[in-house]
Amino acid sequence: MTPPSDETHGLRVEFAEEVQWRLAALADAVGGPDVAAAVRIAHTLKGSSRVLALEGVAAAMERVEQALGADPPDLPSAQAAIESARAEAERELPAGAAAPAGGSRGTGEEAEAWSRLVSQLAHDLRTPLNAISGFARLLQMSEIGAAEREYVDAILQAAGELEQRIGAAADASAAARPAAGVPSAAAEPGAARPPLTVLCVEDDEVSGLLVRRVLERRPDVRLLVARGGEEGIAIAEAQRPDLVLLDLRLPDVDGEEVLRRLRVGPAWPLPVVIVSGDAQLPRAAALEQAGASGYLSKPVDVERLLALVDGLRAREGAASDPD
Repeated sequence: MTPPSDETHGLRVEFAEEVQWRLAALADAVGGPDVAAAVRIAHTLKGSSRVLALEGVAAAMERVEQALGADPPDLPSAQAAIESARAEAERELPAGAAAPAGGSRGTGEEAEAWSRLVSQLAHDLRTPLNAISGFARLLQMSEIGAAEREYVDAILQAAGELEQRIGAAADASAAARPAAGVPSAAAEPGAARPPLTVLCVEDDEVSGLLVRRVLERRPDVRLLVARGGEEGIAIAEAQRPDLVLLDLRLPDVDGEEVLRRLRVGPAWPLPVVIVSGDAQLPRAAALEQAGASGYLSKPVDVERLLALVDGLRAREGAASDPD
């Protein structure tokens, strides 16, 4: 077996510390009247542990779910499984590190570090999932045979289940948010309109290809692609696009800085929609307050992306209609 990289090991260690806090909360919930709350905590921990290959913790959480799902709930077995999970997590801690004794998470730097971990894991997992779901949805929208459609439906179902697990691991809602400020009405084709120019700032090649294939369904859309933040800003200034689709994690400039510069720089209205695997809703709200026109969470809903472009085209047509 290939040993984990330093970065992966660091994430596993940090999560092992986090799991101790949550196991203490789980033990309290099992001993209390709210069994449903204990089941939710166990389910979240199971998904989180599988993300980082902490299979012993994940297996213990599955035993907790089974014990609490019995009629009546098997509380002794649940408590024993929690102790087993605690021992598995302690094996991942660095030598000499003490396991937390309390049930609360702590504040300040600990909470900030956990938030960064959640954000990084969500982004890293949702980026490839975005391609799986997006291309499968494009196939589903195409003319394919019954057998192939069955395969595609199975892929989309599995992708949806994986997205739910990522949401549990991130302990944040993965529900889609409407793209604020961009109407979703369908556009009427115009005979003499210039192409609608969309700039996609995305360093992941497959995600960029997905956007290209989706927007090929709108022949009146011209797509520009930038692989980094500085390149995206330069293209925006030179080409004056009608819409920017902006990833947050870029190799050179943070997406939030690109957003700030795009909101300050251009002398024309420029909608900037964030497209990111970081689906934490508080961050999405903060980005919209900073000037983003909307937020699309990966894996991207193909129909929502098309509706976004159609709505922008419809708004443009209404603005140019003298009546």
